[in-house]
Amino acid sequence: SGGTRMVEDHMRATIQSFLPENLTDEARTLTAQAILGMAEGVCRDWLATGAQRSPDEIAEQLGRLLVLGLAGLE
Repeated sequence: SGGTRMVEDHMRATIQSFLPENLTDEARTLTAQAILGMAEGVCRDWLATGAQRSPDEIAEQLGRLLVLGLAGLE
């Protein structure tokens, strides 16, 4: 829907604002979309499975993955 698209566009722009400026516009857009896609997938899974972890715990783990890569997971 239009509202969903607006939210996604805003989230993508926000993510892009945190990315290094030396990336090309194409790379910034692709990276932001990848991060947004991971977040959407995690949220859908959390809602579908009724996971008992809090949103804060999930956000922390996803954030750690984004910043530290696979080596940063516990």
